[in-house]
Amino acid sequence: GFIERFHPIDKQQKSKLLKIRLHDEFLHFYFNFVEKNRIAIEEKTIKSYELLTGHLFEQWRGYALERLVRKHAKYVARALEFSGIRYEYGSWFRFDTQTKVEIDLLFMRADKVLTVCEIKYVKNLKNEVIKNFESKLALIQKYFPRANIQKVLILGEKINIPQKIVAYFDFILYAEAIFLVD
Repeated sequence: GFIERFHPIDKQQKSKLLKIRLHDEFLHFYFNFVEKNRIAIEEKTIKSYELLTGHLFEQWRGYALERLVRKHAKYVARALEFSGIRYEYGSWFRFDTQTKVEIDLLFMRADKVLTVCEIKYVKNLKNEVIKNFESKLALIQKYFPRANIQKVLILGEKINIPQKIVAYFDFILYAEAIFLVD
């Protein structure tokens, strides 16, 4: 249960297009913060709050939120009110010499809608998120030309969002709306 092999949601289990990732949340934290600083921690030359601040910690929080949301995707489906429709979910990615795209979470729904989720844990959001998402959607539409696309932005905490971003996404969800659903 520590290691997970996964393939894009639209590929079979036997597909050679796969990724391997660490599945355990404690080990993610340990290798990112404790192991790298083990000697400094043992010698007490670094304070724990120094480890849990700065760019690396913010980046880790973003990846942790992505993993958490993927593991609890059924709550996203419920918050978006399509949990009564048959669906599959997972990551979607394509890597080759010209293309490197990864979708954080993709729902392939029986009603022929693709719910494409971008997951962010940030303190502020810039309009470039739209440009990055558009480039991902261009490739998605190449592989799924007849699908209707639902654009979803999932954020770790409530922040001020530029109006252009609010208008662009079909839904914006905060983590608390996903995980605090009865």
